[in-house]
Amino acid sequence: MMMEQFSKSGDWIAAMGLDVPDAKAVAEAGAKMQREQLLIFAAWSQVMVRFEMAMYANPDQDLNTLWWDLVEKYQLVHRPEGRNAPDYASKIHIVSAPAYYHNYMMGRLFASQLRRTIAKEVLKADPDKAVYNGNKEVGAFLKRMVFAPGRTRHWSAMVIFATGEELSAKAFAADISAR
Repeated sequence: MMMEQFSKSGDWIAAMGLDVPDAKAVAEAGAKMQREQLLIFAAWSQVMVRFEMAMYANPDQDLNTLWWDLVEKYQLVHRPEGRNAPDYASKIHIVSAPAYYHNYMMGRLFASQLRRTIAKEVLKADPDKAVYNGNKEVGAFLKRMVFAPGRTRHWSAMVIFATGEELSAKAFAADISAR
């Protein structure tokens, strides 16, 4: 999750050795795409987390209505008129990875927070312009602060260890608004 934003960075693409004729245009388009993907993901996560919570709390309720109420509220997508089918069941996570979607959102929050920490502490750079290519200090930081501790800490303590603060939406919000 942390590395995927680089595919939308003109600086990263150039650092990979590809020709970027208009780096500013690539950066602007990439930042817009990244911001939109984060917003869509956050809205979709709200639907999934809230649907599963409500479904497990009351499995006998009208799940079709619950699903579409949440989709309309968080994704701003209107339910098809006259449709009454178990559309929620088309989401494979409900069957194959139940109560897991919140982990994706927590991972996204941590990725944003860790990326900003690396930019500030290691690269001393603007996180929106940071490039890790060939920087052994970034790898050393990740090894020392994220990978080496492994499961020696509870996840919430590891987040504090690696970033200096509790997991929050602050860095995620900055990733959306700073672009």
